[in-house]
Amino acid sequence: MDHIRSYCRHHRQGDRARQGPGGIIVTSIIGILGAVVGGWVGTLMGFGEVTGFNLASFVIAVLGAVILLILYRVLRK
Repeated sequence: MDHIRSYCRHHRQGDRARQGPGGIIVTSIIGILGAVVGGWVGTLMGFGEVTGFNLASFVIAVLGAVILLILYRVLRK
């Protein structure tokens, strides 16, 4: 029972240190925009077009989202 209490205390919602930049809605919007921008920049840089779901498109979208989320956090501080 102590393990459960310790886990809950560690993962409670009020812990702001590990939360995203502005809650789930803002984080989702920034992630989606980052994926779109990542696909656009990746196409401009010659990494290939984003056409449907494949590994290259997925990697480009994830990298774009991560970069935009990091930029948002840095600029918000």
